Amino acid sequence: MKSVLIVGDEPTRRLISLLVLSMDLGWSCQTASDAERAFSFMENRTPDLVVADADLLLGGIELVDAMKAIPRLESIPVIIISSYSERAQEAEDFGARAFLQRPFRQHEFLEILKNIFPDEPLLG
Repeated sequence: MKSVLIVGDEPTRRLISLLVLSMDLGWSCQTASDAERAFSFMENRTPDLVVADADLLLGGIELVDAMKAIPRLESIPVIIISSYSERAQEAEDFGARAFLQRPFRQHEFLEILKNIFPDEPLLG
């Protein structure tokens, strides 16, 4: 079972990702309302995936950049989600594995997951 950390300051947005990942795929999900709480979670645990909102105060893009400086966290794939399409290039430049623009459809999210985890049977 994959473990996922969902980082976002709006509970409704975190819930959408949580529903897809936990209910549809059965993955273990934790949530954090900001980057500081995300790092606190990752002090003792290493998730298989991080899904982060780019529009946080210390945004998801900055979170990716900070994770790259920590050897244990640098290889964790991060999906950045934002309402602003112009954030896509910025997310890529900072090393995010994928970018998803809101609003998005569930199949778009699942397609990104298939690309990140091609051997995951639940995404088949």
